[in-house]
Amino acid sequence: MFSVILKVLLALTSLSLSIYLFQLKDRYPDLTRSGWNRVLAGVLLLFGFALIEILDEFPQAQAVIFGSPVIPLFLEVVFGICGLMLIIFGLVSWLAEVSFLKKKTEDKESEFLFLENLASRTRKSSTLIETLENSLREVSVFLKVEASAIWIANPATGELILASYKGLTPRLAKQFENLTAKNGIINQAARNKEILIQEEIPSTEEILMELKKRDFVSLAVAPISAAEKNIGVLALFSKERYKLDFKLEKLLQNISSNLGEKIDSLRLAKEVKRRTDQLTQSIQENRILSVISGFLVSNLDLEQILDRIIWEGLKVIEAKFGHVVLVREKTLEVKASLDPSFLGLNLELREFPLLREVLYKKKSVVDQSNLLVPILARNQILGILWFENRESERVFSQAEVQQANALANQASLAIQNASLKDELKTLHQRIIDLREKQTVSEAQLPSPNFVNDMNNILAAILGNTQLLQNKLVSGELPHSSDLSEFLKVIEQSVVDGSQLMSRLQDVYPAPTGAITAAVSDNLNNFETVVTEKLTKKLKVLAIDDQRMILDLLTSMFANLGHSTEVAETGMEGIEKFNRNNFDLVITDLGLLDISGFEVSQKIKEQNPEVPIVMITGWGANFDQEQLKKAGIDYILAKPFKLEQLTEVVEKVTSYKQSSLK
Repeated sequence: MFSVILKVLLALTSLSLSIYLFQLKDRYPDLTRSGWNRVLAGVLLLFGFALIEILDEFPQAQAVIFGSPVIPLFLEVVFGICGLMLIIFGLVSWLAEVSFLKKKTEDKESEFLFLENLASRTRKSSTLIETLENSLREVSVFLKVEASAIWIANPATGELILASYKGLTPRLAKQFENLTAKNGIINQAARNKEILIQEEIPSTEEILMELKKRDFVSLAVAPISAAEKNIGVLALFSKERYKLDFKLEKLLQNISSNLGEKIDSLRLAKEVKRRTDQLTQSIQENRILSVISGFLVSNLDLEQILDRIIWEGLKVIEAKFGHVVLVREKTLEVKASLDPSFLGLNLELREFPLLREVLYKKKSVVDQSNLLVPILARNQILGILWFENRESERVFSQAEVQQANALANQASLAIQNASLKDELKTLHQRIIDLREKQTVSEAQLPSPNFVNDMNNILAAILGNTQLLQNKLVSGELPHSSDLSEFLKVIEQSVVDGSQLMSRLQDVYPAPTGAITAAVSDNLNNFETVVTEKLTKKLKVLAIDDQRMILDLLTSMFANLGHSTEVAETGMEGIEKFNRNNFDLVITDLGLLDISGFEVSQKIKEQNPEVPIVMITGWGANFDQEQLKKAGIDYILAKPFKLEQLTEVVEKVTSYKQSSLK
């Protein structure tokens, strides 16, 4: 009876186990399905073995079912042995699978730790070379390869440049230095952005044959990219056959992705640093320019302002000494210097070839340890700003050259302001002298040319003041409210002086000169037929015996976008007019050789269509008929404003357009 119970328990256990295993196999898909089938089949055979054993306790039933007693005995042996064998084989396959999965899990953990360590190493690297070298060292050790290399792509040419390598001989590294072949396997990986693994190096490329000569047999190439851009290539070389296989593809992808992100972040950090440095430099420059602008409107004399410009320059330019050399006709005067032995010297050009080069080229010169920048005003050199590092071979940077040019612009303003102040002082003194000499009852009148000379001076001061104001408004010069107010004071002083001159204009009538022909039909309306070709710019001929007036007219017309040729005598102006075509002629009345009336008359004889504007310090009280006969189309009384000159140019331009229509 006890044996029957054991056999029934065996049958029930086998049946229950088979049902449990059938339900369990879907929960562990990593274990092979064949292992599940073997174990399940083995348990079912044991269940059949238990049923036959139970029938042994009931011979009559066994005889009815099987007939012969040999059959159940055979089935018992077959079911028992096969069931046990299937269970054993299933368990063995499971153990192998578990071992494989364990190995796979360990490999993944190892790869994860490697990638984590690689990311940590690259994060600590502050330069590109350090990042590449650390990465190659970690990758080579982890994958146990004998050699590795990283190329960085040149965005301009597309070629791959060897940036770092490990395990390659110097000769191989030299051959791998620049890869430009379009069909090479390394270039192919970079171009197609795909990982290429050769378990055996092909013999199709000459450069790969060099690897095979040194016993390398397999290679793997992974593109390095970031933000959809190709950055470079990582290549691994092994001397073991099939050492590098396709199982490494995922790992290589992670390695190249990590490298790409790090390289891209380093580039971004470099760009951020560059722009931050530029911003810091701009802030420093603006601070210095702001400080210098304060000096420009202060009560400091020119030498003190130039000294401060040099000192401020040394804050942004790495130099030991600084000088400002002013151009005085044919001599060069050291107006400011940090070298006391150099200050106040008059220099000879032949002894200073660098100064001569700046004067001739009107451009900055950087030579070894010297930086020289021209101080310009209306394309004329007022002086030279000079920084030097004696007994040093350091070359000044491009940024320092730009900063020196900005300082030279400030020095130009200082020199021009000093010149304006001197002219203003002279004017005030002459006005004071005049007032002291004159009384209401009797006045000792100045010479007849006094009004004209004074108006010339006033015109130069007023015109240059307005040009400086325009530069402040347009942004050509850094805005300074103090400087703007100072220029307004100068302008108002000129206006006051011109009012005083107007009181004297009735005393001295303007010279008339000889007039023999009438060539102008309408005085201020410019109803003349001008050239049929409309140009965007006017070509102007300016005639005046005062150089400061010619410089002023040149600057004013340049500010309006027109070109100017100048002449200092009437005959010179007529000769230039005969040789060239001009759209507008502007002439002074009182010239050294002939009067402005004669100049106008001779020009109108050559070309009656050209408009002629006469500027004069004698006022604008001329006989209309007299002006018509001389061919004068417009009168500008000195001192005149930029707006008045602009009005004349606009009239000339508008009538050119109307004539074409």
